[in-house]
Amino acid sequence: MADTVEAMLAEATNAGAALVADGTLARSATYDPIRAEVRITLANGASVSLPARLIDGLRDAPDAARSQVEVSGIGYGLYWPDLDLDLSVPALLAGIFGTRRWLD
Repeated sequence: MADTVEAMLAEATNAGAALVADGTLARSATYDPIRAEVRITLANGASVSLPARLIDGLRDAPDAARSQVEVSGIGYGLYWPDLDLDLSVPALLAGIFGTRRWLD
């Protein structure tokens, strides 16, 4: 069991290091109510804006709740406390804006 846990921990550590190295973690995130977009600034300095209407959990949320976005952990996730919504930054960058059920 210890070998399996140690291998899993090493794999997770390596995956996290790769995310840090390529800069695809969030440094900051904001919501622009005029454009209705979530703007993510990445650790590598790049920025991306995503329409809130495309993101599961944000489509019908009020601007006040959308504006409460927080970067979680080392930048792997975004969290909206008023909506109890957690999203993965790498998934958003890959164009995965929600669950399979929501996307269908």
